[in-house]
Amino acid sequence: GGVFGAEPPHQPPHEQPPHQPPHQQSPHQPPHQQPPASSAFESASSGETHAQWLQLAPLIWPERWRLAGGLALLGVSSAISISFPRVAGVMLDECLSASPMWTPHAAAAGLLGLFTLQAALVAGRSQLLAFAGERVAASMRARAFERLLAQDLAFFDSRRTGELLNRLSADTAAVQKVVATHIVSGARGAIMMMGCALMMLSLSPSLCALAVAVFPPAVLIARAAGGRIKARQAEVQDALAASGAEASRSLLALRTLRLFSAENEAVQRYSATVDAALAQAKLVSRAAALTEAAVSFSTQASLLGVLAVGGQQVLDGALSYGDLSAFLMYTLFLGFNAGNVATTYAELLRAAGASARVLELLQLDALAADTKRKRGALTSCRGGVELRGVCFNYPSRPDTPVLRHLSLSVRAGEKVAIVGESGCGKSTVAALLSGLYAADSGEVLIDGVPLSAIDGEHLRRNCVSVVPQEPALVWGSLRENIALGAPHATESQLVEAARRARCDFAPSLWAADVGELGVQLSGGQRQRVALARVLLRETPIVVLDEFSSALDAVAEEALVEALTHALASRTLILITHRTPALRLVDRVIELRDGMVVRDECVRGSYGVAPASVGKTPVGRKYE
Repeated sequence: GGVFGAEPPHQPPHEQPPHQPPHQQSPHQPPHQQPPASSAFESASSGETHAQWLQLAPLIWPERWRLAGGLALLGVSSAISISFPRVAGVMLDECLSASPMWTPHAAAAGLLGLFTLQAALVAGRSQLLAFAGERVAASMRARAFERLLAQDLAFFDSRRTGELLNRLSADTAAVQKVVATHIVSGARGAIMMMGCALMMLSLSPSLCALAVAVFPPAVLIARAAGGRIKARQAEVQDALAASGAEASRSLLALRTLRLFSAENEAVQRYSATVDAALAQAKLVSRAAALTEAAVSFSTQASLLGVLAVGGQQVLDGALSYGDLSAFLMYTLFLGFNAGNVATTYAELLRAAGASARVLELLQLDALAADTKRKRGALTSCRGGVELRGVCFNYPSRPDTPVLRHLSLSVRAGEKVAIVGESGCGKSTVAALLSGLYAADSGEVLIDGVPLSAIDGEHLRRNCVSVVPQEPALVWGSLRENIALGAPHATESQLVEAARRARCDFAPSLWAADVGELGVQLSGGQRQRVALARVLLRETPIVVLDEFSSALDAVAEEALVEALTHALASRTLILITHRTPALRLVDRVIELRDGMVVRDECVRGSYGVAPASVGKTPVGRKYE
């Protein structure tokens, strides 16, 4: 602390800004649906706030020794600050005496040494607490991200990606600031206030009673304003999350915006979300300003009363000049640190809103973990698939049935195509088979074992591989994208998978970045990269969802020829609108309105449209 207890608040050196990079959203994710507000924001009671911080204790506990060391150094440095007015008052009286024991210069030199020690203590404390804050924030971000990835897709269907990114950045930064800054400010303020009050009581009980009498009204005002601060700050965090979601959505669709000259509309939508956050932030600032004004007025009133009454006591000989000087400094210390405590209280309430949102992320995994523990793994997977009376609605569209009592079976090693008009449920079958969603009723089975009894990670790693309708690439090289999900694959295995998927179109990108979401590749090239991933994994069941929709006829013919050999021993479920791909299959199953309307063997047709699709090519009938 400084000489007058006015040490500037410590700022953590690496506080993370709420940066929102573009991120791919779920194809079923509604563009503007927001999650319901947490009940954590419906009450502003101090007990609820304390409960929120207690839930963060497991993250803070590993840093207990750094925090304890920092607080110990804080206590010693605060004790030095508390002692200064008393020491200065004694020195003043001594210098004014008839035979002083030391000169003013000697007294100043002694105090300078004391302040040097205090500065060293402050430096040590700041380093310990700043590092602890950084580690808590890093642990919180890592754990929140891990638990986000553990959620099923239904969770993401009702949330925007930008909002979740904001929780990982801005909200965790608010908690970091609490550990690194507000704990220091609040603890130091409380220590200084108690120490100053005790010293004032020892100097003059009557003046002490007068000095502290004006502070209780300020405390009541601070508590009343605190409820408003917490509630409004929660709305600020939600508005900031909405602005992040809007930015992510616009950046992800930048090419579309530019093609339709819609940049100004995107700017207006983003500005509206920023303005909403600003409006709530103004209300928070007003409530905080009211608290600070009340404390400031109390400090000035206390100082004025001490000057008036204490001055008279000096004239009456009841108090020395040195004692009055010390008392005045203690009054200033008391007021300044009361302001610090009030500010810390307001900041803790602000951060409570952010912490509640982070806690939502940290607590979400409990249900997923409980479910996961109940599941097992298949000792071996042959590749048999069966759906028994499956009904399914997407969680984001509960009133729109997608599958209606769907039943079908595929023998191990069999090749089956699923065709039908757009929206009939073909891609939904792929999502259910890969465990991305769970059926509302009925059963999905692999080798006779319900998916509800199989661990999802084991299912996707060892049983089922999917080429989705819109394959997504991550930032990185072509090699890294093919190796996604198979980090231990050898170089020769990667090259062979790329060769079989005809990924020889861009040798220069094998070790170079393909851009955000694979922007440097065409749609057909991205599909072949996704296919190479599947061929590398060698799972018994392969689902190809429109895997050749972006390929030209020549490239598609070559790829179908390659897959005929590559998938010879695997179970294949092919979702397609295109006739050439039917060379890969033995049966064609037609869906309509989420139900099977035809199931026909086409073995040996090789490119001729089956009877179930009529005389026209598949692509013409169903596109």
